[in-house]
Formats: sequence, structure tokens, C-alpha cells
Amino acid sequence: MNRWELVFTSIGLSLDVYAVAICKGAVVRKIEAKKLLQMCLIFSVWQICSLLAGNLFMVIPAFAERSYRIGRIWYGLTAIILMGVGIYMLYKGIRGRPIQERLEAWGSIKEMCLLSMATSVDAFLTGVGFAFMETGLLEEAAAVGVMTVLAVVLGIYTGYLLGYEQKYKAHIIGGIILTGIGVEITVRYLT
Repeated sequence: MNRWELVFTSIGLSLDVYAVAICKGAVVRKIEAKKLLQMCLIFSVWQICSLLAGNLFMVIPAFAERSYRIGRIWYGLTAIILMGVGIYMLYKGIRGRPIQERLEAWGSIKEMCLLSMATSVDAFLTGVGFAFMETGLLEEAAAVGVMTVLAVVLGIYTGYLLGYEQKYKAHIIGGIILTGIGVEITVRYLT
């Protein structure tokens, strides 16, 4: 996987976090720097840990040993995982349900951890895909961490200034990016 694929995959993954941050930004009375920093830290740590946990598949001897023999199958699995996550994000964006916005508190650390855990499922699956493609762990973690922090900050401000409905656009864009990368991997590595 080249650097551009890694960057675009990280952007696609971070758009799920962006959507959650939009929702939070749309309902807070004012943006507090301490809470924003806390949210950035919690979400980026969860995303990175989930990605790395997915990468641990290559530590299992049966997977690591076979990956050298049947590399094309691993690339195919990676493409399927990315396209599956992308299609799911597209579905979430297209089926968008209307919601009434009302002011709320920022929420507790526990709430932020639960939200970040829910958004990191796709990072785990992408980590599995990255493991099959044998990308560098440090590069993956850095790209996902930086994009997650940017997604939280931009999402909070987008929600605060423009409202909740922008989340559906984020899901659609993220879905398109991840599905496109899955197709690109299929074309590049499997044909």
C-alpha cells in the first residue's frame, strides 16, 4: 500500500469520527478548549488502538505464514473489508434520519469513550486489511492519529456553526473514499 492509499484510507476512517464530532458540536452551548482537547485525545487513542489491534492478525502464526504464500487472497480480503466499510458508511449517510437539535452538556469521559469505541470498529477492520497488505505500523498509526484529531476539531466547529445535518454528508464522502480505495486495491493488486 503506498502513502496516498494510506492517507486517503485514514481520511475515510476519520470521516466517521467527523460525523460524531459534528453531532456533538451542534448541541454544545460553547466550544471549550479543554473538552475539545480531551475529545481529540480519547478518539485518536481509540482509533489507533483499534487499528493496531486489527493489525495483530499478522502476529498469529497461521496468518503470517500463509500471507507469504497466498498474498493475492489477502489483498482481496483487504479490498472486500474496505469496500464493505465504505458501503456501510454510504448506507448510513443516505438513510439519514432527521433529528431535532437541542443544547446539551459536552458529556463525560465515559460518554466520549463509548462514542469513540463505536466509531473505531471500522478502524479495527481496516487494521486487519492493512495487516494483510503489510503496511508499516508507525505510518498507519501516525496517519490515523493525525486525521482523527483533525476530524474532531473540524467536526466540532462544523457542527457548532452549521448544524447536525452535515454528518450525513461526512458519511457519504467517507463511504465513497473507502469504497474507492477498495476498488483501487482490486485493480492494482489483483489484476
